[in-house]
Amino acid sequence: MKFSFPQRCVEVWNGLDKRVVEARTINKLKEMLPIPWLLFALGEVIKNLLNGRDPGDINPIEVKSDGMACSIMLLFGMLMFVIVAIACSKWKMNKGLGMTMFVLYFIFVMVSLFFEYDIIFCFI
Repeated sequence: MKFSFPQRCVEVWNGLDKRVVEARTINKLKEMLPIPWLLFALGEVIKNLLNGRDPGDINPIEVKSDGMACSIMLLFGMLMFVIVAIACSKWKMNKGLGMTMFVLYFIFVMVSLFFEYDIIFCFI
């Protein structure tokens, strides 16, 4: 018997062990996300120890984004467009809604990159 792709995904999801999909496992995965930052800091400590400096003398990691305020506003705007698109499709997932979401995501990424690389200037 042939199944569609969504049906096969549901079959696979239902066949997974409960420990794989429970919230505790997902939260543990989220807790592991800062591992790259910790590895970078550990590397800095080791570098300071090898150079004879104070191990706690770590330069702060600078996170800079000039267009972040506009990107956040764009994100909320895109959220509104997604809600409108879902409502227009009568709250049912179909190919048109999927393509609309893909196009909206592509536009969001493109405009965010334009803000970041000063192709479009953030007015805030």
